[in-house]
Amino acid sequence: MSLLDRIRECNAHDLRDCLPFEVAGERVGWVKRGFAPHLRAFPEVFVLSEARVALAPSLADFESRSAAVAPVVRRLADGGLVTGWRDELYPVCAAFDAPALFAIERAASARFGLRSFGVHIMGHVGSGSELQLWVARRSADKATGPGMKDAFVGGGMAHGAEPWQVMIKEAWEEAGVPATLAERARPVGDVRFAYQSDQGIDFGLDYQYDLELPADFQPVNQDGEVQAFYLWPAREVLTQIETGSEFFYDANLAFIAFFLRHGLISPDDPDHEAMVTGLTGAAV
Repeated sequence: MSLLDRIRECNAHDLRDCLPFEVAGERVGWVKRGFAPHLRAFPEVFVLSEARVALAPSLADFESRSAAVAPVVRRLADGGLVTGWRDELYPVCAAFDAPALFAIERAASARFGLRSFGVHIMGHVGSGSELQLWVARRSADKATGPGMKDAFVGGGMAHGAEPWQVMIKEAWEEAGVPATLAERARPVGDVRFAYQSDQGIDFGLDYQYDLELPADFQPVNQDGEVQAFYLWPAREVLTQIETGSEFFYDANLAFIAFFLRHGLISPDDPDHEAMVTGLTGAAV
């Protein structure tokens, strides 16, 4: 499988089996038709029609919407319809740059086809032919992608958080990177995707940071979410992503974006332009 195929894999989704999810007349997500009937049990919160799922118009502000949705999502989780409870709130926005209309438990984000936000730190050592990348292996009890390979550091952005502060926080929690070192990270853009799973569609935006680490730095996980770290030549990581399927879906995109930034994928590569376009979430 090519690197371009990895990008396509992370953007393969089908909206024909979904209903738009609207709040105050704005589309904020997509709900699978098979899941939508479960929301009929909560008519004071959700209004369903053949054409859409909407929050009840009586829920007119952030606070009332958030308060009304929370117990519904809890009941759905108790019934096994929402899995991987995080006890963390995600913002619900009509666009990536729009204000939050309400907040929802992170585990329910894909069920409602919402936009999600996260960060990645690409930890690297050396340069040129000696360039190496740190790769994390997710804990075996992670709610999603247990045991899969991942970026050096990655994490979701809860409601009210800013990318830089999340990056500093996750750097310490996932890899034991002190703030004084994490603050050397360079913001290098973002990657976007629309990944469909059995739960729904994750419309994601991950802010990317490059962090050059000292050769003698040894990451130590602090929160139990990473079981191991590996320091491998960057080209070996590229080959692993091309030939295997062990990397978490959005980590594939983070690494490919890194390869493009650092010249491991040449502009002469016939897929170069399509990869650059694909990392913006556009069809490829």
